[in-house]
Amino acid sequence: MKVVKIVSRCILALTFLFSGLVKANDPFGMVYKMQEYFVALGCGNISFSFLTIFTIALASFEFCLGMALVIGNRKVLMNAVRIATVFMFLMTLLTLWLALTDAVRDCGCFGDVIVFTNWQTFFKNIMLLAMCVLLWWKMDDEPCVVNATIFKIANPIMCGFIVALSLISLHHLPRVDTSSYKIGTRLNEIDTFFAEKDGVDVTEDIVSKKGKIYLLVAPYLRDADEGGMGEYNAIYKMCHKKGYDFCCLTASDETEIDKWKHDMAAEYPFLYSDDAELKTMVRSNPGILFLENGIIKRKYSKNDLIKIIKNEKENCSR
Repeated sequence: MKVVKIVSRCILALTFLFSGLVKANDPFGMVYKMQEYFVALGCGNISFSFLTIFTIALASFEFCLGMALVIGNRKVLMNAVRIATVFMFLMTLLTLWLALTDAVRDCGCFGDVIVFTNWQTFFKNIMLLAMCVLLWWKMDDEPCVVNATIFKIANPIMCGFIVALSLISLHHLPRVDTSSYKIGTRLNEIDTFFAEKDGVDVTEDIVSKKGKIYLLVAPYLRDADEGGMGEYNAIYKMCHKKGYDFCCLTASDETEIDKWKHDMAAEYPFLYSDDAELKTMVRSNPGILFLENGIIKRKYSKNDLIKIIKNEKENCSR
């Protein structure tokens, strides 16, 4: 029994640590997933800022809970097991609802790194909940791994690391790209990608395009950050001058596109694509995908736009 409890403790700790780390690496992706949850619950008007704060808090909570299960002293461990049990009980109820209704495609527990079906997630949570209950039983027998001082020092440092990683990933892009649109991927290898212009499929024109093309990716223009207006237009003019293609991929309707054109003085063409695909392409709204001969070469967040112009200037000076 003692071995089983040790193994259970390790599995629980690693699960929470991994889940928190994945969320911190890709907070934008988790925010998108949270939006799906709230829409399914009839609360689609939750602000992006609130969901961002909630995501960072959730990542920190899970990672710190994992830390407590790994190096917590006896008192900390007992509290961590109780919290983990309540948390997993609630998550099990949530994933049972998802499994029965399919209201959200997948739980998003581990981002794009590991994707489970809703039923797989439910049974996974049942096992984790059983481990929590097992650890709660005769917790006084659990060994003390480290003293309280080490835990008090290590836990806030690691929590600070998770918050810092989340903020860096939000400002730029995930430090580790686990999406299907990784750098080096050929766009024609991604079966789910498509693009339309005025109802005509132009997917092949994009994926088989020779030379360089910049794709401004904005799932919904109404939610896009307009702060880089000068950079978007400057990049388009640079592309036009050099003979590169530049277009905007969006899931917005004509009204939103017309408003964007007016507000941003945008002259570049707009193509329609699936919003879920666009959210996967670049974890930024808007972001930019740079292709050369159909291969993804670079990805930029809305905060990295100035790097595009700088890189092109450096290329010209070589």
